[in-house]
Amino acid sequence: MKTNWSGWAAGLALVTVCAIAPPAQASDTCKDVTIKLTNKLDVKVMIVNFQWYDYDKERWRDPVDFTVESQVIDANGGVKSYLKNLTGVKHDKMKLKVKYWKAKKGILNKWDEGFEVIGQPHACQDSEINELVIQ
Repeated sequence: MKTNWSGWAAGLALVTVCAIAPPAQASDTCKDVTIKLTNKLDVKVMIVNFQWYDYDKERWRDPVDFTVESQVIDANGGVKSYLKNLTGVKHDKMKLKVKYWKAKKGILNKWDEGFEVIGQPHACQDSEINELVIQ
């Protein structure tokens, strides 16, 4: 009888990956976190991504549900709020990062890319409010 080593190795690799990196449990999700952004720049900004740093796992986490209906925040004090569930960080030390683009002055629908604002580290709590200022 011939042994199928490739199938056995693939199965072992799958078991190893699951044992090393289990998915975040629902009980470890910081729920209904409000992210309030205030734009103090003299140009509009477009929000392109939210991330949070998981100090326990030493990595940035991305939301699986990133859809932002109103991505553009007006200049000179414009405010937008977003409600998110943050996996893997309930009651744990974390910090938020918001990536954004800045509108080019005098050029319609053109953006300068590659900007970010990072919040202060803190223990995530359900229903908390995080306020970040873009300046």
